[in-house]
Amino acid sequence: MAPNSAAILDADGTILATNSAWQDSAETTDSWLHPIGDGTDYLKALDTAESTSANRVAAGVRELLAGDREQFEIEYACESPDGPRWFATQATTVVHDGTKHVTITHCETTARKDGQRVLREACEISTAPDRSFDEQIAELLELGRTAIGIDYATLSRVQDEKYVFESVATPAADDLRGTTAPLSAFPNCERVVEQTQTLVHRDVTEQAPELADPEWGIESYIGAPVTVDGEVYGTFCFYSMDPRAEAFPDWAVTFVECLSNWVGHELERREREEQLQQIKTTVSDVVWVSSPEKDEIEFVSDSYEDVWGRPPETLRTDATSFVDAIHPDDRKRVQEALVAQRTDPDAYEETYRVVQPDGEIRWIHDRSSGIYDDNGTLRAIVGIASDITERKEREQKYRRLTERITDAYYAFDADWNVTYWNDTVADRGDMPAADILGKHFWDVYPELEGTVYEETVRNAMESQEPKSCEFYYESDDYWIELQAYPDKGGVSVISQQITERKKREQTLAQQRDELTQLKRLNTLVRNLTQALQNTTTRDGIETAVCDRLTDSDLYQTVWIGTRSQSDSNDSTVVPQTSAGVGDDYLGGIPGGEPGPALVAVQTGEIQVIDDIATADRFPDYRREIALENGHHSLAAVPIATDETTYGVLVVYTPQKHTISEAEQKVLVDLGRSIALAIQRVHSQRSLTAETAVALEFRIADSAIAFAEVTVELGCELELEQRVPTSGGGYIYYLTVLGGDSARVCDHLEEGCLVRDSRVVRATTDDEPGLVETRLEETPRLPLDVLTDYGASMTRARADDGDISLSVELPPEVAVGSLLTDLREIVPTIEVVSKRHVDRPTRTVTALREQVNDLLTPKQGAAIKAAYSRGYYRWPRDTTVEELAETFDISSPALHYRLRKAHHTVISSLLDE
Repeated sequence: MAPNSAAILDADGTILATNSAWQDSAETTDSWLHPIGDGTDYLKALDTAESTSANRVAAGVRELLAGDREQFEIEYACESPDGPRWFATQATTVVHDGTKHVTITHCETTARKDGQRVLREACEISTAPDRSFDEQIAELLELGRTAIGIDYATLSRVQDEKYVFESVATPAADDLRGTTAPLSAFPNCERVVEQTQTLVHRDVTEQAPELADPEWGIESYIGAPVTVDGEVYGTFCFYSMDPRAEAFPDWAVTFVECLSNWVGHELERREREEQLQQIKTTVSDVVWVSSPEKDEIEFVSDSYEDVWGRPPETLRTDATSFVDAIHPDDRKRVQEALVAQRTDPDAYEETYRVVQPDGEIRWIHDRSSGIYDDNGTLRAIVGIASDITERKEREQKYRRLTERITDAYYAFDADWNVTYWNDTVADRGDMPAADILGKHFWDVYPELEGTVYEETVRNAMESQEPKSCEFYYESDDYWIELQAYPDKGGVSVISQQITERKKREQTLAQQRDELTQLKRLNTLVRNLTQALQNTTTRDGIETAVCDRLTDSDLYQTVWIGTRSQSDSNDSTVVPQTSAGVGDDYLGGIPGGEPGPALVAVQTGEIQVIDDIATADRFPDYRREIALENGHHSLAAVPIATDETTYGVLVVYTPQKHTISEAEQKVLVDLGRSIALAIQRVHSQRSLTAETAVALEFRIADSAIAFAEVTVELGCELELEQRVPTSGGGYIYYLTVLGGDSARVCDHLEEGCLVRDSRVVRATTDDEPGLVETRLEETPRLPLDVLTDYGASMTRARADDGDISLSVELPPEVAVGSLLTDLREIVPTIEVVSKRHVDRPTRTVTALREQVNDLLTPKQGAAIKAAYSRGYYRWPRDTTVEELAETFDISSPALHYRLRKAHHTVISSLLDE
């Protein structure tokens, strides 16, 4: 930009001094504008010039010198070889050392004037009503190309990294419109798109070498982004293949930016017009736009005539004429809502009736929203009025039909507003129809969102197909069967309460589950019982039970415990074998308050805890660790026969599983099977063990009848045999020492338990007496407990009211458990001694050899012949007489030999 030319005049208008620009400009402008030489009379030069502009400048300088004004400014045109040039002259008075001077400057404004002209022409083109948009763009590009003095002008569109020439102005007849190239081939335009800013380069290679493109060779560029709805549409740019000698004028930058903005706004307007036109002609709803004051309808769709029965043009002459068609019963309410709409258009939503000119009534659902500028000022109100006549008629039809429906019935419109709500659903949910009709259903029942209920009705709405489901309403504890029937206006729902049916189904399902569980358990117990028959130790029995029960997944944890005495001499249960749980869990069971396991042992009855978390009968000190291990319920099952309790089986179920009565019965049977297996093992071990535990017990001052006799009669009684009877009782054979056998029988029969007693062998000086006693009842005696534990009785003696018992136990029997069970019957029993002894095993061969050694040759021959000839079968294969004839002896002689042989064999088997 050239500097302003300046000169200083004295009070007479004579030039005192000029700058270099004044002198340089003298060669290209009129002589009066820039007279050369100090001392030149500037006013005279102006007066002699034949120019109106010179006269205006001269008049202004004289006014300054006369003191009539302090400054002036005028603009004018001067002729030059290149055509008119525009200047602006400014003059100001200054006082220096008491002398008045005038400073005068000339500023050339030709470029600004040219820019104003170009911008004015651009405005005329862009607002010309007789030109299409494409014609306007073409003229604007050509105007800019010519005015800026550049070769090419383009409106581009950028799409998918492609550069599309939408409109082009070129110096030749080249038509590049529609041509497509990669955006990267135009680095300058690519920079404009990326940064969404105007880009100006007089010399691209010099100013931005990274933007030089070898393909097109653009060297000078000015361009701005075109944005549509906030997104870059393309560029509005001007460019040449040669660099410019001078920078682009400011007006050129303004020209490009203004027109790029105009193009963007025009594209947005055209797009909106197309959308509105589409809405106007295709949308069945009435779309309208009004001023905030409701005094002008700026837009209304053609469907207004179909709904209101009046042409849209009536709204242009009277913006509120649509109100006149509203039904008289609804009009006042709507008018009041329209007044409120002016300040809060978003809150407006009304349903009303419109009466068409022919009297037909249409139902309208009308709602609106506000359009605001960046400052939040309401600029317009847009609304949609929907014809809901069919829906209203359908609702009335449904209402007539549903008055006869006893199930819950209700309906929504397409926006989920409740349109119908019968008495059944009102009673069920305690929600009167007046409180919910017209309200958004999900606002009233937000707890139903995200459930199968919402999924079903929304699927029905979206698919326009009937849907159904079963739904549990947890807050009110009831089940419903839901049927959703859609139509274009919404969804109708019929729901029937099915709580009782679901309870029956759940009961049946639970019974089926319990039956399946029971079948699995029965199979398991049956297999387990068979497996126990081959188990030879108690530890093996307990391990097999625990492992098999947990491996089946029927039970989470299983343990077996035995009864014991705590340090405080209280009864407790000590776990012996377990599966599915660690030692840290089992370690805390002994001690503390009595638990279900101890109660089961003491009562002999199964104990069941359905919910460990809440059961009062479950010990509090065990509750936390039980829940941490995932235990839900348990059963404590006595391991017992009818006479002896060997311990307790405790099973824990997984979550949500409770132990049914049928399952309890199976577990009780399992407990008995385990007890019988343990009893069998004890008995087998008692017979076969090579070592045994020899125990001596003493019962002081026993109240047992046998002990009382020894005090009364001063005798001793020793048990020889205890023979079981078919009725479940026993016959006792007692040796009487130091007393009369008959008196002993009489005294025993005086007791309450002895049914009868008789002398088998009277007492003599050579041999003690033997009595046989049968008890009236079968009380639980220490001998019964010892037998259950597999003990072998070596001696049982009563003397002076005390009873002493000597037994041998299998080595693995827990003496503590045995003593605990004995004290349940006789609290005063004490262990006198305990020692381990060797017990040689007798084989069948050894027993046969022993019997043969005891038999005489004649006895052995007689019994072997009788066995071989079938004398011991029934019916007999031979008789005594036939056998006697074989040996050529008499029948009495053969009878004698057989009796002696029988006594020898039986004694070998029964004598201890």
